[in-house]
Amino acid sequence: MKPLLLFCLLGCCILFCNAQSQQDVDSVLYYANHFNDLSNREGKDDSAAFLLKRLAIFTPKTFPDIFSETVDNSFSQRFIKFSKDEMRENFAQSDSALNSLLVMFKEQRNTGEKILNKVIRDTNSLIQKYLTPLKYWVDEQNLIQKNKPTINMTEDFFQKYINQSSLDSADKLYYLKYALLLYQIEKGQPTNNKYSQQLLQNIYEHLNYLYSYYLSNNSKSNRVNIAKAKWLYAYASFSIANNYLANDENKEAEPYLRQAALLSPNLNDQSVKAGYFYDAVTLTHNPEKFDFYGEYINFLEKKNSPSSSVQSVYVDYALNYPEHKKDLKAYYNSHNDTTASPFEKFWEDANKTITKPAPNFSVKKIDGETFDLSNHKGKWILIDFWGTWCGPCRAEHQDLNNFYIKSKENKRNIEVITFACRDTLPTVMQYMKDYHYTFPVAMQQEKPDIIKMYPVNGYPSKMLINPKGEYVVIPFGIDWENFINGYIGDSK
Repeated sequence: MKPLLLFCLLGCCILFCNAQSQQDVDSVLYYANHFNDLSNREGKDDSAAFLLKRLAIFTPKTFPDIFSETVDNSFSQRFIKFSKDEMRENFAQSDSALNSLLVMFKEQRNTGEKILNKVIRDTNSLIQKYLTPLKYWVDEQNLIQKNKPTINMTEDFFQKYINQSSLDSADKLYYLKYALLLYQIEKGQPTNNKYSQQLLQNIYEHLNYLYSYYLSNNSKSNRVNIAKAKWLYAYASFSIANNYLANDENKEAEPYLRQAALLSPNLNDQSVKAGYFYDAVTLTHNPEKFDFYGEYINFLEKKNSPSSSVQSVYVDYALNYPEHKKDLKAYYNSHNDTTASPFEKFWEDANKTITKPAPNFSVKKIDGETFDLSNHKGKWILIDFWGTWCGPCRAEHQDLNNFYIKSKENKRNIEVITFACRDTLPTVMQYMKDYHYTFPVAMQQEKPDIIKMYPVNGYPSKMLINPKGEYVVIPFGIDWENFINGYIGDSK
């Protein structure tokens, strides 16, 4: 599960960027990192519990979200009960590797339960707020293993954490993830089918309200919560659809399937993937898939829906997940007169719904040559904004350099221009020399101030300009090479 590592690294970068003092940073990093280390070691539960308590004390002074992220994005993951098939698909290919993982996961869970039972007794408000829902989930898992009823515990959770109108919206959103996990447990009990459906409807209505609330308060600071609420709402919609489909109630299922697809993470949401990544993995046990387009398309094709209806869903799918452009192309070519209306023209028109005109610029690169955007019409252009001071930027530069070299060697119709931001020319020149990088670089300048011309919200930031001179923002944190290859239509 490589993305898990990615977002852990991003969390560390955020810590440094928002530090109030170096001593505060050092304390929080020490407790968080050492807790994550010791909580995975058998026999270290006492030390890990101590560190988590210390983190709860220090976090409010510095970074209020770090404690919840440590619990929800790291510690809670050990309590996911992957099936053997899921483990084989996501983590291990051989039987020996699978057996080793089964032993490791069991040990980590046992250690995790010991830590949880020791820390939950602490009266610290953060511990009670973020560990109590986790304790409900873990305790219900254990009740199921002992063939004991869970309804009373579920009812207690919903009364305390879901049906309380006085709860803060962000807290309610956090608790609703655990409400969905408890719903999954109740749904797994044959005698609780009607009850579980009532729970799901309750969750769905709360998520409907919260998603609308966050949309009405749309701001940059709310982007993560919007993406989180949106994904959970999509998952609840998809779960309701599945319940109808299980009873062959296709007509009732369709609007919920459509809603799940339309609520799937778009390009903007994918830029804040950390907002829903761990929720999705915990609920679906799949670290690679976060959308519901495919299920809706399969449903429409199975019921022989008009090709125009199916095609419109394929278009949304491909625009937000370019790796599926090839699926759209195959469907389009088999259902349209491609002589009169070739796919390339259709795709070009579809792109206009998400692209913006690329502001023109002319800059001098560090090698002395000029890059004028207007001289590259008819080509794809990858723009990258980075800095030598930016850890995530440096980490991907070898891949960026390889991409540039291979594109040139294979004579692909794509150019690369990068901008070193908040940097000095001598530093950048030395950096490129030390690592033998050859991708084109220009320095950020006051005129033109390129980062004011394009939506640069962090580093690294990437834009892809199409041959018509329109650009799309490549979501931060995704596999940008796959995105480009899917968008352009080339294979690696």
